[in-house]
Amino acid sequence: MTALTNSGDFLEYLACVRERYHVFALPSIHRGEFDTTYQIYKEGQWHVIGRHDPPNEYLIFDLLGVYQQNGKTNTTK
Repeated sequence: MTALTNSGDFLEYLACVRERYHVFALPSIHRGEFDTTYQIYKEGQWHVIGRHDPPNEYLIFDLLGVYQQNGKTNTTK
């Protein structure tokens, strides 16, 4: 599930993921781009779980099923 969200929800999501995994924040490798990609290492592979593209675009890639909207886990795919 992928969702475009606000900074508060994004930080809440990262906190939930950090309860289970070490989250790596990796800045863009491209000149002139300022986005940050958030990844975890799970089952021998790297997985992108989120991305922040300043100033206010927050994307969640919820591979773990922990992202919630309105108090319920969002299962939209």
